[in-house]
Amino acid sequence: MKPVEFGPRARRDLIKLRRWLVNRAPSATNRAIDLILERASQLAEYSDLGRRKTHGMRELYVPFGAHAYVLQYRVERDAVVIVRIRHGLERR
Repeated sequence: MKPVEFGPRARRDLIKLRRWLVNRAPSATNRAIDLILERASQLAEYSDLGRRKTHGMRELYVPFGAHAYVLQYRVERDAVVIVRIRHGLERR
C-alpha cells in the first residue's frame, strides 16, 4: 500500500473547486469534496484503478451528479501523487 499525496497543483485545484461550489451549490460542496477525497484514498490500495494516459499518468473518474471530476495522478516508487483535479467538462 502506497500513501496518496496531493501535489501543489492538485491542492490548488481542490481549493478552487471548493470556492466555486460554495458560491454555486453550497449544499453540494462537502459531498463533492468528501467523495473526491474518498476516491483518492482508494488509490493507496488500488493504484491502477484509473485508466492509463500518456507519460505515466493515469485518470480516475469520480462520478458526481450528471458529470464527473477527474483525478489525474501518477504512481511513483513511494507514493501515488495526485497531480491535478478537474471537472470532466474542463479542457486542460
